[in-house]
Amino acid sequence: MRQRRFTTLAFTTLSQLGVPMPQEVHVIPKRSFALNIVLTLLTLGIFGIYWEYTLFSDFNQHFEDHKVIEEAMLSYLGA
Repeated sequence: MRQRRFTTLAFTTLSQLGVPMPQEVHVIPKRSFALNIVLTLLTLGIFGIYWEYTLFSDFNQHFEDHKVIEEAMLSYLGA
């Protein structure tokens, strides 16, 4: 929630200054920790492999989004 507010405020401010900003496309969905634990236990760990993959994929996508935003800002600033 805090990240979303900061990003919205930063995008709005930078847009008003004329900085072209890419739109944020990926939002990490909320997942139930308890449900994931139960499913991992019920499937004897098999679901845990999927859960781990999902966590890493979400964070990798999040960091890729940051990379795109940072590159757009740097290209505008001429760095």
